[in-house]
Amino acid sequence: LIPKGISVAAVGARWADHAPFLEGVKIVSRNVEADEFAAWCSSALVTVIVNRKGNGKPPLTPARGFAEAACGACMAIQSNREDLPRYFTDGKEYVGWETYEELVGVCETLLKDAEKRSDLREAARKRAESYTYDARLTRLFMLARGYRTNDEVP
Repeated sequence: LIPKGISVAAVGARWADHAPFLEGVKIVSRNVEADEFAAWCSSALVTVIVNRKGNGKPPLTPARGFAEAACGACMAIQSNREDLPRYFTDGKEYVGWETYEELVGVCETLLKDAEKRSDLREAARKRAESYTYDARLTRLFMLARGYRTNDEVP
């Protein structure tokens, strides 16, 4: 992205471990408080989510994706999670990519289309609303009361 003139920032405590590979990237390598995280997500034109594997388990994303969506991020998510479509819809709430070449194309396209970015942000934010603690607990208690279909549960 940087050779194409696209500025990039990496935010989070573990990015310093990758610094040798991130020449030209602004690195904020520390734990970031919630309000600062929200500011980064909502101000970035595109928020790129790179799925990482943890301890041999499937790539980790859903919690982070919902946090970023709730903060108003326009998300470009690495599509190497089999369960990603369960949480978000590609092209509606995020744009997926598999290779870094695809990521560059996704970013270039989104940077040129403010309306698409806005649509992705709004749809993702709406999706994230259904995954708040309050919404999930309400659903859990409704299921416990005997509601069995998604149509019956708010």
